Amino acid sequence: MQTLALFLYVLLSMRYCVASFFLLILVHSFWGCSSQDKKLRGVAQHYLDATSRYDVPDACRYCTEETADGLRMLDTTIMRIVDSDYIKRNMPAKVKINGVDMVNDSMAVVSYHKHTPISDFDGELNMVQRNGRWMANVKINIPSFMKQSHVEYKYDSVPKLMKGEGDDSIAQ
Repeated sequence: MQTLALFLYVLLSMRYCVASFFLLILVHSFWGCSSQDKKLRGVAQHYLDATSRYDVPDACRYCTEETADGLRMLDTTIMRIVDSDYIKRNMPAKVKINGVDMVNDSMAVVSYHKHTPISDFDGELNMVQRNGRWMANVKINIPSFMKQSHVEYKYDSVPKLMKGEGDDSIAQ
């Protein structure tokens, strides 16, 4: 009888030990997820705040290189002709993150609400994790003629007649 009681005691002790072990793993994974969630939300908030202020250099700190290239392109082309009074009337912008949907361990979609004196906007921001760092990943569609004129334009493409080669009567 004593042996049976000892066996039951050991069995119950092991059960609590195993349950405690699984509880510890569950708590650790919950804390790990919340830490990742905080990092992801922080990066998204910084990026959204910077773009809301039209602060391209600051926004580029929180996004992929492809997104940064697109932002710089917009900053050096389209933003130069945008009405600065409109931008001033559209400030300050307040951005609130509503939620995070994890696609997988390195991709997420952040839903947010942006309020400005002029309008309200609900949007989504794609986030990717590269080398352990969360970054905004936005596909910025720039018309091909702008890409060519901004990036691929070279003096070699100037017509030869303008360089003084070819027909001498036009070059003079």
